[in-house]
Amino acid sequence: MLYQSPRLLLIFLLALFSLLPLSPSFAQEEIEEEALFRFEEYVVSASKRLQRIEEAPATITVITAEDIRQSGLTSIPEILRQVAGLDVVTITAFDTQVAVRGFLGRALNMNVFNKVLVLINGRSVYEDLFGGTVWEALPIQLEDIERIEVVKGPGSVLYGANAFTGVINIITKSPDESSGGLVSVTGGQFNHYIGSLIYADKVRDLGYRLSGGWESASRLEEHDEYSEKVGRFSGLFNYKINESSEASLEGGISDAKGEVLVIYPGILSELQRSYVKANYNYPDLKAQVFWRGGRFDIPLAVFIPPSGTIPSLGEDIEGKLEGDDISGSYYTYDMELQQSIKLAEIHTIMGGFNYRFFTLKSNYTEQEGLNIYAGFLQYEIKPIPSVILNLGVRVDYQDYIGTNVSPRSSLIFTPVKGHTICLSAGSAFRNPTYIDLFADASLDLFVEGSFVGTIKAEGNRDLKSARIESYELGYRAALFEKLRANLEIFYNKIDDLIHTFGEFPKDFPTPPFVVSIRSINYIGKTEAIGGEAGLEYKITPWLTGFMNYSYEEVYEDLIDEPRKRLLSNPENKINGGLRAALKNGFSANVLIHYVDATKKEHAVPDVFPPYWVVESLDPYILLTARVSYKFLNDRFEVAVAGQNLLNDEHKEVSEAPEAEEIPLRVFGNLSMKF
Repeated sequence: MLYQSPRLLLIFLLALFSLLPLSPSFAQEEIEEEALFRFEEYVVSASKRLQRIEEAPATITVITAEDIRQSGLTSIPEILRQVAGLDVVTITAFDTQVAVRGFLGRALNMNVFNKVLVLINGRSVYEDLFGGTVWEALPIQLEDIERIEVVKGPGSVLYGANAFTGVINIITKSPDESSGGLVSVTGGQFNHYIGSLIYADKVRDLGYRLSGGWESASRLEEHDEYSEKVGRFSGLFNYKINESSEASLEGGISDAKGEVLVIYPGILSELQRSYVKANYNYPDLKAQVFWRGGRFDIPLAVFIPPSGTIPSLGEDIEGKLEGDDISGSYYTYDMELQQSIKLAEIHTIMGGFNYRFFTLKSNYTEQEGLNIYAGFLQYEIKPIPSVILNLGVRVDYQDYIGTNVSPRSSLIFTPVKGHTICLSAGSAFRNPTYIDLFADASLDLFVEGSFVGTIKAEGNRDLKSARIESYELGYRAALFEKLRANLEIFYNKIDDLIHTFGEFPKDFPTPPFVVSIRSINYIGKTEAIGGEAGLEYKITPWLTGFMNYSYEEVYEDLIDEPRKRLLSNPENKINGGLRAALKNGFSANVLIHYVDATKKEHAVPDVFPPYWVVESLDPYILLTARVSYKFLNDRFEVAVAGQNLLNDEHKEVSEAPEAEEIPLRVFGNLSMKF
């Protein structure tokens, strides 16, 4: 096997680049430059309008469709690892979580990272029920994506609640950008199979794109048990009304079974998601309305293994938590209107309002509807060509929570062409989830068949929104159409973080006992200090490379230890990559990802009452490589990719009982355009 022989591994890596020509003159005749280097980029997510990336009022990174195709990776979170400042944690084959600039928090369960707002074409896919994003349940294929824009820093000034530490906007291809058909089949170790079928066309002024796919995979450690089974479908219809306006209608559905939101390995939650969205775009007027619904069934009957321990009840006991599965359905309505006005060529004013309604019916929560009303205003002025001042504010009102105000200001200075400095300050908020507010659950604990107590989850309607203040200094340079560089330094201060804790009776664990679990606002503050640096270099017309580095320190005020250094966030992360593309059809790509060691505090899951322990995770390196060949006029492509090629088997989270070690994996892919 490849991972059993360092020599074979070295040969494999060298073989990737043996495809490249040695003669520069030959290379310039044979290569294809277009997809290798992007010297000028335009983005929409930093200010909700199209602008050059160097004029954006926030730090933003773009991952293109070509980056995704060449990566050799099979999921959106894995692709996001290459972005400086992002923390990506794989728990199971189905469950991967993403954080921006740190995990920021300590709780009984940190399996869900809930401080990043994820959008698809500007539509929120944030889970109001429990927070966070179930990435594998999104009704989207990797081949659908035109680009991913990652905005680092608070985004509530435009997007409202839950754009706490960042915004990830996944933008799909239009019918024009994906004209024709595409069939893609991927197969790999551990019964991991992916299939996609996409077709797009245009009939006069009406364009459409239809996309369907499926994915299944075994557990990474127990290969005879499934970790995920997912089916996805989406459709987009786009109608050009006239030269300056268009309307679109899109919808999608996904049906997933996977290891997520469970408290024991091998248990599959059932999740169904569906949505319908309509947009109208005029040069200075944009309107959007969408409906999103879903169903869920999360098993809760959990056996405590014989190694479990309950003080005074015995060691090596067998226990069981019993309760009805968490099941229910929910839906969301969201409407937004946005208007821009340009005055005297140097003033741009953008304003709008947003209304959102969410409700849920479940056997473990009270049924309540949540309304959010919001208005936002952004003003930009260019007093001289080298200076841009951007000021913005958004006001949100939610039932039970009240009013949140989110300001942002940024000053962008371009002293000379190709060099931009950005100074920004802003704040954001994260609302309590539906479960935080309205949980009403009860589980019975049995030991050796005898009832010993009850665990209750209770909502807390007195919760406040978590708040963050952020200050950032950034520098971006573009030199000689060959080199791009960036540097950011930031400071974040967080108040009222929402944690979930258990309250145990004084005579615990004397049966029968009652343990109450509820969410509270943490009374101390959390601080994060760090920075990111990156380089992209066009080495030759046929070869490009990148490298980035991120550093972060996180501190938390504890009752007995003010300003305690938290080691649950990796301080150092490094990414690098090389890519070559030739006109003869061959291409090769190598990515490397390093994460520093961490010490994570978490509650022991099979010990009652849970108590805090510190568990270390060693540093790890992920090496991914892909080689591909296009033939028959680029209609067919065959590719082989390897992930974790150094066979650095490791867990990326310690406190999740279902967490698995990440093994070496090899995939093959065949795609055909028609």
